[in-house]
Amino acid sequence: MKALQAFAAAWLVAAATGHAAPDPIAAQAEPVRLAATAVDDFADLAPFGRAVESARVVALDEQTHGGHEEFVLKLRLLRYLHERLGFDVLVLESGFFDVGLIEQARRDGARVDDLAPGNIFFMYSKSAEGRALLQYLDATHSTAHPITLAGMDSQHTGALSQAQLMPRLLSFLGAHTPARGAPPHPDWSEEDWNAFDATTAALLALRPAPPSAQARAGFDRVCAALLRGFAAIADPVPSIGSARWWTRVIVDLQAQAQQLWTAPRGNARDLAMGDNVAWIADQLVPGQRIAVWGHAVHLVHDVPNPAAPPLAGTVMRRHFGAAYHVAHLTGLEGRYLDYETLRPRDIPAAAPGGLEARLAARPGAALYLGPPAGPIADAPAARTMDYLPFGPLPGRGLHWESTFFIRRITPVKMVR
Repeated sequence: MKALQAFAAAWLVAAATGHAAPDPIAAQAEPVRLAATAVDDFADLAPFGRAVESARVVALDEQTHGGHEEFVLKLRLLRYLHERLGFDVLVLESGFFDVGLIEQARRDGARVDDLAPGNIFFMYSKSAEGRALLQYLDATHSTAHPITLAGMDSQHTGALSQAQLMPRLLSFLGAHTPARGAPPHPDWSEEDWNAFDATTAALLALRPAPPSAQARAGFDRVCAALLRGFAAIADPVPSIGSARWWTRVIVDLQAQAQQLWTAPRGNARDLAMGDNVAWIADQLVPGQRIAVWGHAVHLVHDVPNPAAPPLAGTVMRRHFGAAYHVAHLTGLEGRYLDYETLRPRDIPAAAPGGLEARLAARPGAALYLGPPAGPIADAPAARTMDYLPFGPLPGRGLHWESTFFIRRITPVKMVR
């Protein structure tokens, strides 16, 4: 009410003096620093802190995987969430299996930054900006509150998956009953196991050619038998490498097969990603606050078509309710590094009257716009993916809660 009264008063003054009324959206936005300082009090982020006060899971999205300023601001937001608000878990858009093994090794003294190349998504592991995130994670390891790292992606394609998924699965099966041993096994034939082995290898390599119908059927039968066997194993404390953790790995493989080879795909990858985060929150780190780092297309929620298969953000929103809070990053102008071509691309001109153009009316390199009182469909549509709209009228309060605006974006720098 006070904000509305202030705006009305400003409008009356503007009308009396002949000056244009200030844009109400720009007037609500507050300046924030992009980069952390050596000793950062995070005072400018206090409005964001109040907005996420009741959140269990805060998603920090990005539109391209290739914007320097996006990464810099997201790292500062992560530091604030961790150092001031007790978010001690980071779920990264990277392979559930690969990151799980990296977290195990990290607890034994390994460095995430050293293990990341070839195992964590390359825009995070091989860019200078992504490495700054990994190095921050490593720096927390020696503190009283280290960040626990997990992966959400159902695509298992890293070197650790390719080298260790099947050997570790065989070792687990050999150590447990009733899900014991490799073939001969009471729940599958040797032919089915060979089909599962070969199909899994093709999945880990992301081979586009689908297996034969016979091989796919054998793969499906073994997956179903594994899931039944894991459900029968006592698993009082789920952890990396436990039966419940292996359940998620097998479900991920099934989703990966559907996403890669089955039409229609039905967002199988995103469904599994969202379920992975829910499992991590409920089983792996119960009670802890979680930050999620990934692309906006996976993290925004409630896609415009309610009949469409949900993306990961909608899965999380349905699971956590209002305790799932998306901080959406958008930008006005500049360039970013296209992760598919590794070439810089220009950011399209902002639509006149759109959210980005309206926020640009207020000075500052970066601005924070808090959650609206109710869903807003910005028109023209606000930017969501590659600095372009995604679907009809995605809007604040409906698809995300907090908005961070960056005036100028520059490309990330690949360093290894």
